[in-house]
Amino acid sequence: MMVKSSLRHRPPRAHALSTTCAVLVALLGALSLVSCSGAAAADDLPETIGADQTLLFRHASDHLVLFDTTQQTIAVETTRPQLFHYDFPTRENLFTSGDSTDNGFRILRVDGPQITTVLLADSNQGVFPLASDGSTFLFTVVDYTEADGAIVQSRVARLEGEQLVEYANIDGAVTAGVLLDSTLFYSVFQPESELYDLLRVDVSDLQAIPEVLDSGLTEGDVYSYQGVLIADDFYSPTGATLNCDYYCYIDEVHGLVLALYPNDSQDLSLDAIDLASGERRWSEAGDLVDFTIDGDQLTIYAVGAAPKVMDLAKVDQ
Repeated sequence: MMVKSSLRHRPPRAHALSTTCAVLVALLGALSLVSCSGAAAADDLPETIGADQTLLFRHASDHLVLFDTTQQTIAVETTRPQLFHYDFPTRENLFTSGDSTDNGFRILRVDGPQITTVLLADSNQGVFPLASDGSTFLFTVVDYTEADGAIVQSRVARLEGEQLVEYANIDGAVTAGVLLDSTLFYSVFQPESELYDLLRVDVSDLQAIPEVLDSGLTEGDVYSYQGVLIADDFYSPTGATLNCDYYCYIDEVHGLVLALYPNDSQDLSLDAIDLASGERRWSEAGDLVDFTIDGDQLTIYAVGAAPKVMDLAKVDQ
């Protein structure tokens, strides 16, 4: 059932968070979170994206930024040293953010040019994107101690409207996950062995009992390609490995892994790797910020360079 893989996505940083909201709601089956639909995005981001600007995820700093396509530079980026953003590996329009000194975590939604806050978390909670299929959005919720920011517990919840609703039986140090139909495949880190377990659970049932599929995995990353689960050591039939300490995106339509990583020139490189053969189709390097995909069109954004548009339907560029 499994195709093994070395794909990596950086685990979320753990932060001890200070109080930002005095009023909390407590609903049956829902986590203690404040709905903020329609509120400003905060995080030094405006409510509206400018006409010559594109919202990107700057992987080198883990920040959402506004990139000025005319000036070829980053127009807006937070200056707060302890604020970070987190994205879904499937590139959705929902993000989370958290600051260890000024505010708790929040979920942000991007709808066209509008950036809004969906909800705010308790000041001692971290909320991280886990898995999504475009309609179901799952998050890892982590509780920290106020004194030293140590992790108390973590669990998984799904977004329903403007609330996060918790799964009763998913626990442990959940590291990564992927949704296939209504099944969540996810990894859990075992601190005693420093290895990972692989489990699955029916996300349509909040009371479902997870099933352990494998244990003793050396990597905790979990992806999928055309309905096939990808986990652990190899990502293609050739057994080729992939440098993906920063970011990996699986483009199922074109059969590619788009891998962003630091190179020897202290810049970032973006490689397009063929999933079937493991061969690199093309590579771009520079002060890369991010990329976007629209159909067959890939646009690469870099500081000091005009956005580069590529046709993913072509084998070589």
